[in-house]
Amino acid sequence: MYKILVVDDDPNIRIGLSRMIQNAYPDTVITDTAENGRIAFDQVVKFHFDAVITDIKMPVWGGLELLTHLKEEYVIPPTLVLSGYDDYNLVRSSLKLGAIDYLLKPVNEGLLLNALDSIFKSLEINSLNPPALEADLKNQILLEGFFGSAPVEEEKEAFLTRSCITRDTPCRVLYVDMSHGLYSRKKIIRNFIETRFESCFPPSSSYCPIYGEIGQYWILLLFELGETARCAALTAAFLKQLEDEGLFVSASLSPLPLADLSFLKAECLRGFERYFFDLPYTADSKEWTGSEEGEQTGMKRHRAAEQELLDLTTTALAEYDYAGALEHLSRLFAYFNSRRPSVAHLRRTLSNGIYDLMGRNANFIPVVSQSSLTDYDILAQIEDASSLKELQTSMFATLNFYVEKAMDSLNNKEDFVIKKAREYIRNNYRDTITLNDVSAYVYLNPNYFSTLFKSKTGITFRQYLRDFRIQTSKELIRHGNLKVYEIADAVGYPEPAHFVRAFKEVEGISPTEYKNSL
Repeated sequence: MYKILVVDDDPNIRIGLSRMIQNAYPDTVITDTAENGRIAFDQVVKFHFDAVITDIKMPVWGGLELLTHLKEEYVIPPTLVLSGYDDYNLVRSSLKLGAIDYLLKPVNEGLLLNALDSIFKSLEINSLNPPALEADLKNQILLEGFFGSAPVEEEKEAFLTRSCITRDTPCRVLYVDMSHGLYSRKKIIRNFIETRFESCFPPSSSYCPIYGEIGQYWILLLFELGETARCAALTAAFLKQLEDEGLFVSASLSPLPLADLSFLKAECLRGFERYFFDLPYTADSKEWTGSEEGEQTGMKRHRAAEQELLDLTTTALAEYDYAGALEHLSRLFAYFNSRRPSVAHLRRTLSNGIYDLMGRNANFIPVVSQSSLTDYDILAQIEDASSLKELQTSMFATLNFYVEKAMDSLNNKEDFVIKKAREYIRNNYRDTITLNDVSAYVYLNPNYFSTLFKSKTGITFRQYLRDFRIQTSKELIRHGNLKVYEIADAVGYPEPAHFVRAFKEVEGISPTEYKNSL
C-alpha cells in the first residue's frame, strides 16, 4: 500500500486529484491532503509518504518553499509539482530542489498516472532485489567487522583468506558524510554513491572493495591487489565525482597496510574538519594572521591572539555589553576560519570562554545552568555544531538571551541601564544615534526606555544627547582652532546649521559668539 499526499490551496483540486488517484489504484494507494506547503511539511516530516503531489503557488508556503524545507530536513519523497504557470524558471527550480517531474494544470490524467506508475516501479525495484540485498548484507557484515563493533571475526578471517589478503596488504579508505548531501533521504544518497562507485570501479582482480553504511557515513575499504597507480587514479576520479555533487567526502592520503587500518580511519575522520570552517573569508582576520616565526613561536602567537579575542569577548559580556561582545566574537570566529585549528581545540577554547564568563560575573551562572538541555544550552551548541557558521549563529542568539536574563537579575537594574545608556552616548555621540539604538543596546522597549530615562535624569533622551554634544563642542571651541562646520561634524551634526541652532538652544548664543566671549 502506497501513501500519497496531495497539496493544493484549492479544495476542489485536492478532492479531484485524490479521487482520480484512488479510482486508478483502488487497492494499492491511499491519499491524504494539505492546503499549503507549511501544513504539508509537518505531515511529511511526521508521517511516511511514498510520494507528494504539490501545487507550486500557494499561500503561506508554496511548492518551492515546501521542497526547500524538506531538503533541509533530508526528507524528500518522490515529488510531482503542478502549476498553471508554464514558466521554465519554476520548472528548473523545482527539479533542482528534488522534484522528479512537473505537470501543468489542468492536470492530464494520463500524464499524472504515468508519472505515478514510474514512481511505484522505482519503489518496487528498490525494495525487491534479493540477490542485491544478499550482496549488500555480506558487504555490511564485513564492513562492520572492520569498522564497527560487530563480532564477525570468523567471517572476516574467511574473507581475508579467500581474497588472499594479509595484514601487509595495502588498502585505502574513503568516507562520505551522508548527513550533508544535496539529496533527500540517506537511502537515495547511498544509491547514488554506489551507482557512481560501480561506474568508476568495474570488476577487476587489481582490487577488492568492501563498502556500506555505518551511522551517518558511507564507507569504502579498498584492498589493493595490484596496479597501485590504477587504484589511485580510480579513487581520485570517484572522489571528484562525489565532491562535484556537493557531498562531503574524506579519503586517506595514501594506501597503508591493513594492520594500520585504525590510522586510516582516524585520518579520514580528521579530513572532514575542512568542511567545518565554512564562513566567508574576511579581511578583518588578516591582521591576526600571517607570521614568519618558527612553528613553536608561531603557535604561541596564534594561541595568544585567540586568548586576547576571547578575553575581550568575555569581558564585554560580563559587563552586559552584547554589542561589544558580538564585535570581538565575530573577529574570533573570523580568526578561527582563517587559521583552521583542530575542531577539538576550537570547541575547548570556546567552552573555556563560557566558564571564564561565569567566573567574571556570577549572574551568568544560573542562566547557563538553567539553560542546560534547552535550545539555549550553549555548551551543547559548542560541542555539537557541525559547522562554524552554524556555531556562530547559535552562539550569537544564545549569548543575547544570556545577557538579557543576567540583566534581569540585577537588584538596581534601572540605575545600571541608565549608566549603560550614558556610556553608549559618550562612546557614540559623534555618529547618528537614535532612541531605538540606545534602547536596543540596553534591551528595553523604546517607549519604556524613554520614560525611564527621563524619570532618572530629569530630561529626555534627546535633550541629554543634545546637551552632551554641545558641552563637548564647547571644549573643542575653548581648546582648538577648528572651524564651526568642523566642530559640528566632530560632535555628530553633519549639518552646521543644525549645530548652530542646537548650540543657541542650550547656551543662548551662537558658537561664534561663544568663542568671541572667551
